[in-house]
Amino acid sequence: MAPLPRASGSTSGAGSSSNRRMYPRRNKPFRAMYFGSAAERKPAIGLDISGGGLRILVKDEVQHKGVDLPVVVLIADHPVQLSARVKWVDKTQHLGEEHYLYGLKLSKIADHEWDRIMEWTLDEAAQAAGHDLRVGSVLTAVQRDSLIPVPRQVEIVKRLAEKGRLDAPAGGRLPLVEYKFEGYKMRMGIGYYKLTVRSKKTEKDRSFTEYRTSVLARIESEGIVVLD
Repeated sequence: MAPLPRASGSTSGAGSSSNRRMYPRRNKPFRAMYFGSAAERKPAIGLDISGGGLRILVKDEVQHKGVDLPVVVLIADHPVQLSARVKWVDKTQHLGEEHYLYGLKLSKIADHEWDRIMEWTLDEAAQAAGHDLRVGSVLTAVQRDSLIPVPRQVEIVKRLAEKGRLDAPAGGRLPLVEYKFEGYKMRMGIGYYKLTVRSKKTEKDRSFTEYRTSVLARIESEGIVVLD
């Protein structure tokens, strides 16, 4: 089987690196198809996919200006429907013929289907050498501050204190809590990190009670959801 091409244009590199910083990316080829301007179903090869978008290789140029492109990708033998906006395009040679590479940004997908994509990408990431963000792993300080900006940490601490699961912040410093990464979740079109937050509350007799709280933290904007 001939190797699949890589995009050569500078715009394609910029688009893919942005998604890599925010989401894990599955780099193994997969089957896909898209629907042309006349609702005609056309084959495509998926090159990589993440929670933010994907790259596809197609034979014919796609008429995409100003519209979202309907795409179906095969995820572990399950067809997933989505809509995506073209962010960049590049030409390449594949099997001796000219093909087109498209970088797509997700614009519409069902919540449970996004969850399926993220589980699929995490399966590969867990097998990658040097990948240390695994489901069930405790976040290091660097990982915590990268995934959960300080304003979201402050909100989590505030909500835990209100629920009586953490001492109220004092002295302008955040109290110590432990974050365990549990994966990704989409709710009403919004992507979240799933976290288990371990905290301690000081009791009147100076003993401690430990709590574990399930929390969703928005990935691309401010906001959290305390689940229990």
